[in-house]
This record gives sequence, structure tokens and C-alpha cells, in this order.
Amino acid sequence: MDLITSHVGADFDALASMVAAQRLYPGAVAAFSGSVDRNVREFMSLFEEELDVRRPSEVPVEQVTRLVMVDVQNPRRLGAFVRLFDHPHLVVHIYDHHPSESSSPFADVSTKSTINIEKVVTAEVGATITLLLRLLREQGITPTPTQATLFALGIYEETGGLIFSHTTVEDVRAVADLMEWGADLDIVASYLSRSFTERQRKLLNELILNTEYHKVQGVHVAIAQARTDEYVDEIALLAHRLCDIENVGAVFGLIQTDGAVFIVGRSKVDAIDVGQVLERLGGGGHHRAASALIRHTRLDKVRRQLLNVLSESIQPQAVAADIMSSPVRTIRPDTTVEEASRVMLRYGHGGLTVVDNGKVVGVVTRKDVDKARHHGLHAAPVRAVMNRHVPTAQPQTSVLELEELLVTSDVGRVPIVDGEQIVGIVTRADILRARYGRQLPISRRPVERIALESENVADLMKQRLPAWTFDLLVQIGQVGERLQMPCFVVGGFVRDLLLGEPNFDIDILVEGDGIALAQALGTELHAKKVTPHHRFGTAVVVLPVDLKIDVATARTEFYEYPAALPQVEYATVKEDMFRRDFTINAMAVQLNPQHFGRLVDFYGGREDLRHGIVRVLHNLSFVEDPTRILRAVRFEQRYGFRMDRGTEALIAESVGRALFTRLTEDRIREELILILEEPNPIPALHRLSHLDVLKHIHERLAFDEDVYATLEHVREAIAWLRKACDARCATRDWLVYLMPLLRDMSLTDVRQFCGRLKIEGENAQVLLEARESADALLQSLAGTPSKYALRQMLEGVSCEVLLFVWAKARDPAVRERIQLFFRELKDARADVTGDDLMRLGYKSGPPFRPALEEALRVKLDEGGSREEQLRAALDVLSRCYAEK
Repeated sequence: MDLITSHVGADFDALASMVAAQRLYPGAVAAFSGSVDRNVREFMSLFEEELDVRRPSEVPVEQVTRLVMVDVQNPRRLGAFVRLFDHPHLVVHIYDHHPSESSSPFADVSTKSTINIEKVVTAEVGATITLLLRLLREQGITPTPTQATLFALGIYEETGGLIFSHTTVEDVRAVADLMEWGADLDIVASYLSRSFTERQRKLLNELILNTEYHKVQGVHVAIAQARTDEYVDEIALLAHRLCDIENVGAVFGLIQTDGAVFIVGRSKVDAIDVGQVLERLGGGGHHRAASALIRHTRLDKVRRQLLNVLSESIQPQAVAADIMSSPVRTIRPDTTVEEASRVMLRYGHGGLTVVDNGKVVGVVTRKDVDKARHHGLHAAPVRAVMNRHVPTAQPQTSVLELEELLVTSDVGRVPIVDGEQIVGIVTRADILRARYGRQLPISRRPVERIALESENVADLMKQRLPAWTFDLLVQIGQVGERLQMPCFVVGGFVRDLLLGEPNFDIDILVEGDGIALAQALGTELHAKKVTPHHRFGTAVVVLPVDLKIDVATARTEFYEYPAALPQVEYATVKEDMFRRDFTINAMAVQLNPQHFGRLVDFYGGREDLRHGIVRVLHNLSFVEDPTRILRAVRFEQRYGFRMDRGTEALIAESVGRALFTRLTEDRIREELILILEEPNPIPALHRLSHLDVLKHIHERLAFDEDVYATLEHVREAIAWLRKACDARCATRDWLVYLMPLLRDMSLTDVRQFCGRLKIEGENAQVLLEARESADALLQSLAGTPSKYALRQMLEGVSCEVLLFVWAKARDPAVRERIQLFFRELKDARADVTGDDLMRLGYKSGPPFRPALEEALRVKLDEGGSREEQLRAALDVLSRCYAEK
């Protein structure tokens, strides 16, 4: 017989999971293993006929051969059914919404039989019923409306109404499916909002009055204790209410009953996994909620055991020294408001610490400065506008305490001091990242994510990079080590390494003298030449194999006005990364031997790569450099990523300010060409149109359904040409993709467009040619010219224009004629040459050209042999000389 059961003190997730498992195991018996929560008991009293779940006493345990455990992994939590594990050859299946922390859930269970754990199915979801619903869907099983209501109760109860931090997207989608299957939310609400009984209220008051507070490894924990001689329903509900009341990281309720102590734990923080803690005391659960029942013991003994387990289980928490930014840029009290504003703009800070004689005396924020400037106080000292009530903290202050300081002070940052000396600064962004792993894409403050244990990608580099590239990076790191300079490979190289994309553009960043490192590399690698650029602290090393290595000194940039060229100052790798465009490009890999392969990721680029997100680092990014808008679209479409909503909102705001008009023509042109040179630029162009960017590059650039269709035909034409003609027809594809966008421009408009973007020389001529002759060519090709006439018609037309005409054509015959030209006619020559004519006694001169053209016509149109071509050429020569 198959038996389905769950833990003692069954809640709605346990009941729902048992009922769902019955659908997966037809004929199996479902039974509670012991006590049941009051709400579950009342629900069963109404729906008992539809939900076939038995009491433990109704199960013939001697007939059980397969045990299905749901929402539980520890056999000690199975109450009446623990004795099943003495049955010979028992087969066990487990379904739970948290993976087991031990290699075997039964490792510490003493049994007289052989236990065959045949199946363990776990998933990181908010409730076990969510996992089982996934399996029901896969087998095409639809729950009844009553079952759907019960399943929704299980998810809502276990996830706190879908707001607990362990809630997943799958839980939310599962609820949506259950509603479609008839789940009654009125019933759900009625069972999840029950009031306390008189006994529960009495016990809750005793717990509150007997609560003690402990600080364990920097985390505040509340331990509430009570004694009762009466049975009290749903003690877990009391712990949940205590967790709401107490502003601590975790709450443990210890209740002494007759000869046993019941423990219920609830956690608000990642640092305390109450499931692991209470598993050590014989119980279990998951990260946020767990319980244990310890028999034959006393309350004070359990309290001591719990504190010992907590001290061993909780890892030391992050402190201010781990997450603070250092060194701190400070200003003096007599610094003017205007100067403070410039410093904030220069370094991207939302506020500055004010220091007098080494002591912190205040903080001035961007809001303070903007308000003062609005009132004309540009020359006022910041002491007049700064906030003087600034809390400070020590380097060993815990993150939780720092969060409390920030909330109560509302200044947005906490200076970290050692004695009176400021050694660092912690901001709201730092706290949110450290506590919740979140980033603030709209914040002007950089979105820093400093992992306490950095990822090392050395093995990935060895696996994905060619041997010569890997060895070169090792050599660079060794040279940097000799010069005592931290050096890193940065930018797109790191991004593509993590994505598994080839990229051999090696950009090296140095915390030190980049030019000195470049010169040392030149000597070490026997470079052809080293070209330094002293103004920017950069250099280019050209190796004998014509490989270039770009070396840069770590620097920071600031923009004196929107769309200006950046001003440069030397800085740390962290500040250098902040000047980059997007988080996915703001990563570095250290090359020094001791730290080779260490991934440096201050701003969450690794996580954004995993989730396919293009995200700017701060909210003035597009104001400072509007060409980043084009790059954002290019990266988004190249990798199949998407911009986060904050980045897209910033683009909309920046486009509305018409910042493109302030950019130099070269920068717009180069970024636009990079997009048009993508293997398939059409999605990027579509996106630029959607973001309203194209019309800010030029008001008459067109993009609609007709242009989109033409661009698709351009792609087809280029693909055909590459395949059919190989390298014989080298084309500038970006020009062909640009031509459809010029549809609404006159010839004068195109000329002005080329002038504005400095598209010059042959490139400009091709665009003008397309605008001037494409429609006429299309009309001429609609006829039925002979092969020779077709060649004459198209011979002087650029390949780019011909591909554009092909794309515009809707008549397949027109495309076939252009294909014929590329395939056979473009390079066609007569079989007769000028040498042949001179050997027959004719003197080379102007008549040779029409003669050879006639020979070619005979070959193409009449299929004439060499002799027939020669006769035709001679006839033309005879007529020419006769006329003379």
C-alpha cells in the first residue's frame, strides 16, 4: 500500500500537498501523522467528503510498502508514522520546497530495516504545493475547484500572502492558474484571517511579557518563553504574530507543556535559517519558518541549547568595514554651495560629508545644495545648509544597526569613524545591497555590489580563451606584479568571457602608471611599438602578430555640462568602473598572480548578465553622454537582453531634453554605424524608433511597416550576395541598411544629413546615388532588357545601391535580374581582347572600345562563339575606319 503523509502539526501547505500527491499516486492513502492546525481541522470538517485524508489510527501501517512524504524530509517529524521505518524494504518518495541540508535526510535515524529513498524531488519555491502543481501540470491533471481552493490556501499561508521573501514567480503563477481552475478567494481569506482564541491570547501575552533579547554574531534575536498546562491550537500562529511585533532578525517561541517543550521559529533575515537551527534540536522546516518538539526536558535547558546552536549556526555578519566606500571625499564647512555642487557632479555623489579639523560636523546632500542654489545662495558656505545631526558608526558596526541608523536619521549616509577620524561612508544603496541584494538603478549614487567573497573566473578563462590569449594575460599580470601595480583586464572582454562570446580586444586597466606598465610590456613582449598618450595616461602596445593591447591608468571622468567631452582625473579601479556605460561593461578581472582571475564587480554586472539586463550605473548617465542610448540599444539587441525599466525611463527623459543636438557629429555617426554593422541591425533600428531616438538624430529619418519590410529584404539581399558571390562583391552593409531610413528625405535633405553627421566622400556619394537613382532603376528593371542592356544599365551602379533596389522591388523578376547581374554580368568580358585585334594589324585606339563592347553583346545576347565575337568586333572597326 502507498501512504502519503506530512509533518505533525499539519498546516494548509501540508494538507494541500497530500491531496495533490493523491492525484499523482492513484489509489494511495493520505493520512495526517499527528496533530493538525485548528484552521486545517475546521476546513476538513466542511470538506471531508471531498478530501479523503484519514487519521493515523485509520491506517494499517503493516501494509505500507511505499511512503510518500510531502512538505517534510525529517522522519522524526512524522509522529505516528515514525515506526514505519522499521518495516523491511520500505520505499520512500520525498517532495519538499527546500533541498535537504544533509546528504541523506535519514542519516541520523536508527532503523531496523533497509530504507530505499527512491525519489527526492525538491525545488526552491515558496510552498511545496507549488512544486506539486508543476508536476500535475506536466501530467495534464486539473484540480477540482475545492482542491484549487485548498491549494491556494497552502500557497497563501506558506508565503504570507505572496509577500514573504522566499516567494517565487512560480508561486504567483500557480495562484493565477488556481484561480482559473475555480479557487474561491473568499474561502481563502476566511481561513487565513481567523481571530485568536482566548487561550491563544493568554499565551501570546505571556510570551510577550517573557521575551529576552540577544545579539548573536551581530544579529538581534528575541526568545519568548511561556508555560501552559492546556492544549493550545496553532502555536505557530503565535510565533508569526510575535515576529510582526518584535523588530528583530528572528523570533523563537519556547512553550513548556506537560513534559515537553515546543519551539517555533520565525526569521526575517537571510543570516538566520531557522530550519537549520531547529533541525539541530530535532525539528525542521525552512529558512523563514520552522518548529521542533523536544520531549522529557525543561524550558531553561532548551533555552541554553537554542542559544548554543544559534552561536554556532549564525555566520559573522557583514559590518561597516565590509561594505563602506573608502577613502571618503569630504569638504570643509567654509566650502561654497556652488563648489559643493561641482564636487557632487564631478564624482557622482548624492551627498558629501563635511569635516572640520578631522572631525565630522555634518552632511550636505544634493537636495540641500539644489534648494540653496534655487534661492540664490551659490556663494554661501555649506555650514549654512548642511545637516548637523549626523549619526556616525564604527567599522565593526553591523549592517542591521547601520540600517536602523539610516532609517532614524534620514540623511541617506552614515560616516564611519575610527575614533574621530573618518575612514569610510555607508549609504542607503550599500545597505540595500548588503541586506537584500538589491540595486538602485535610478540613484545617482553608484549601484555598488561588493561581494564578501569575490568570484574567481581563472578556470573559466582557461576553458574559454585560446591558449595564447590566456598565456598573454598571465604575462601581463606578472609584469604588473613586478612593478607593484594591480592590473586588470576590463570591459567588453570580461563581458564576453562570461557570456562565452569571442572577443580579442584586450583592454588593460592599471592602478598606477599605465604608461609605465605599457612600456614594460613592450620590452617583455618584444612589441613592434608602444604609443603613449600622456594626457590620458593611456598607451597602445602593438605586438609582432599585429595584436593591439590598450593600457589605461585607472581614472574617473566628469562632465562639465551635458554631452560634453569628459574631464579626466586619476582614480581607483572602482571609480574607473563607475565611468563605464553599463553594469555589464563595468567588470574587471585581476591579473596579478596572487589574485589571478578574481572578478571585480562593484555594480552588479555579473547578475545583470545572468538575467539579460542592460542597466546604466546612475541617473545622469545619458545626460552626460547621450550616445550611450545608442549603445544600450545595440547591446540589448545583440545579446537578446532587455533594458531595465529604470534605464528605459532615463532614455525617455533624456530624449525629451533633445540632448542629441549637443553631441559632436562624429560621435553620433560612429555609434549609428556600429548599430548598422551588427549582423542584424533591424531589431535595434526598430527599438530606436520605439524609443523616439531616430527622429532626434534627424527629424526625417523614417521607420514604419514599409521601412521595416524593406530592411528585411535588405538582409535577404545581403545574405544572398555573401553566399553567391563570396568576397568578389565587398559591400558596406551599413550603407544599405541606412538607405531605407532616408525614404522621406529629398536629395537636398540627404546632402544635409550627410553633412550633419560628417558622412563624407564615397559613402556620401553612395547615399546620394541611392536617393537620386534607385526609383528610376527600379522602373527600368521592370522591363525586359537583354543581358547586355542589363549590364549596361547596372554597370556603373554601386553594389550598395543595387542591393537597396533589390530590397525595394516587389516584383520577383526584378530581383532575378539583379541576381543575374551579380552572378554573371558584373564581371563579364568578351572572349576577344585588344591584343587579338592588334595581332590582326589594327592599331590600338578609340575604336577598340565599341568593337569589344559589340563582341561582348554578341556573347551575352546571342551566345556567340569566339569567332562570331571576333567578326562582330571587326565589323565595328571596319565601320569606324570607313567613316574616318
